[in-house]
Amino acid sequence: MKTIHRLSIGGVAACALALFATPMLAQKDSAVSLGRLSTGAIMRFVKDASDQWGIEMAGGDAPHLTQAQPARFEIYTGAIPGPVSDAGIKTLAGSYKTVAKSADGVIASGFHA
Repeated sequence: MKTIHRLSIGGVAACALALFATPMLAQKDSAVSLGRLSTGAIMRFVKDASDQWGIEMAGGDAPHLTQAQPARFEIYTGAIPGPVSDAGIKTLAGSYKTVAKSADGVIASGFHA
């Protein structure tokens, strides 16, 4: 059964993100660390040349992976009670406009498709 609303963060369940932040909190750096995985790989947000934020995993035994559009939404636009096919599902993928460290971790906001 498909979920009507789903948010997937680059397939990495280790990242917990809030979707709201003030622009004043935005990082000026080109990378913000999320932490180290048990494999030794480091997860971090990385800013591209157009100032949009994606996710990168590198180091340890893991291959170097980059997800330029880590936020993914599936929006159901069909009839209720729910989808019987994928025809009424629209998928949007995008990057984040701002990333900032907070007391509880990292906040990414401003979905950019």
